[in-house]
Amino acid sequence: MTLRVLKTLSPNDMGDTNSHQAGIHVPKALAEFFPALEESTLNPRATLRLVNDNDDVGICSYIHYNNKLVDAGTRDEYRITRIRPFLVECGAQSGDTVELTRLGVNRYRVRVLPSRTLEDSDTLIVDLARGWKTVRR
Repeated sequence: MTLRVLKTLSPNDMGDTNSHQAGIHVPKALAEFFPALEESTLNPRATLRLVNDNDDVGICSYIHYNNKLVDAGTRDEYRITRIRPFLVECGAQSGDTVELTRLGVNRYRVRVLPSRTLEDSDTLIVDLARGWKTVRR
């Protein structure tokens, strides 16, 4: 199981484009990194507790917009919503990389890396869609 993931923040992720995007898109391949959701309900969600290096706490939501599967809609995507204010508070900007490390049930450490370079040379990185990477040792 992946213990941490990296996401290079796009202008959309940080709200720089004034789009109506609902949070950061999460590839389906990373769904198991986040809490299990009740997939038979419409748009199931879990509350995530985020902790930064200063032990500041932020709360966000992990949601599966699934109306294509359980209703007559068109969406089947995972997103993290309400995270942008916490990222801004942590000093994140478009182009920075956010590292999420699972600490426990619904609890994640958040680090903002100002460059896209990892500090550990022995780290295996697996690229996924839309700026996400999984990291394993």
